[in-house]
Amino acid sequence: MTNTHDVVDEFVRVIRAAGVPVAALDAAPWIEQFEQRLPARLPSSFRSLVTRYAFPAFTVGALDLFANTGEGENDLARAVFRDKVLAEVTQSAGYIQFARPVDGSYDPICFDTRGRTGNREYTIIRLDHEAVLQHSRIVVSDTMAKSFFEFVKSVVGMKEEQRGKIIYVSEPPDF
Repeated sequence: MTNTHDVVDEFVRVIRAAGVPVAALDAAPWIEQFEQRLPARLPSSFRSLVTRYAFPAFTVGALDLFANTGEGENDLARAVFRDKVLAEVTQSAGYIQFARPVDGSYDPICFDTRGRTGNREYTIIRLDHEAVLQHSRIVVSDTMAKSFFEFVKSVVGMKEEQRGKIIYVSEPPDF
């Protein structure tokens, strides 16, 4: 499976099976508006997910993904800009936040748009929020995955009993 939409569709099947309520979308105009405010377009695989599916905030592995419903404070298109300093510093440096770490930290999980891994895919990194907020500096504290596409493929490739331990809804759905 190497087609982006096919891999994302399989990922959606996996997270649905784990209990995440996912709804197919005909359109996601909030994503178009969101992308216009970013330093670069979203990675192809992540864009495939958020333009074709709505979902509440959920956890998958070490990531707490923001919701994608077009509404609410925890929605991707709003949550990324909630902390103005964090958004300004990270985005001006070429990072796009899309999640937080599962450990509850305020560290942003971002796509690093400064380097591509192919097919408009970007490395997923964790930034130290204190360096950003206190010193307006970017400090990468961890590389989470080579790309969202590779992350999704790794989740799809897991055994079902493993998936059930790492995928769950973070908040009650608001859609």
